[in-house]
Amino acid sequence: MYSVMWSEHCSYKSSKVHLRQFGDKTTEAMREHLMVGIGENAGVVDIGDGWAVTFKVESHNHPSYVEPYQGAATGVGGIVRDIMSMGARPIAVMDPLRFGAIDHPDTARVVPGIVAGVGGYGNCLGLPNIGGEVVFDPSTRATRW
Repeated sequence: MYSVMWSEHCSYKSSKVHLRQFGDKTTEAMREHLMVGIGENAGVVDIGDGWAVTFKVESHNHPSYVEPYQGAATGVGGIVRDIMSMGARPIAVMDPLRFGAIDHPDTARVVPGIVAGVGGYGNCLGLPNIGGEVVFDPSTRATRW
């Protein structure tokens, strides 16, 4: 989650001011378990007994709007790359998808390509999709594209 704010092609200028607060509002107890945080490729959290979990969240809304299949595929690829760059092995992906109004022409144009791009990249790596959702909301288009 922390890495999103440093991803220039994926972040939103208006949300950076709010996302930066995560570092300021992290308690000492939380920092004790945070092995890698703000500014790195992916977050790493110590879960005890010599184990750590690596997380990455990325938005590819604008690239997916311009070229739906490739924009979505490279979003999945960037997440996998950043997890691997931290020395971790990705074991699964989740795909929460957000679109504008269901009856908007742009939504109808991008949905098939985005769904195919997410599936095409993740499936070829053999990573199971352990969760996903699709939400259509008119406000998404105004703030994301």
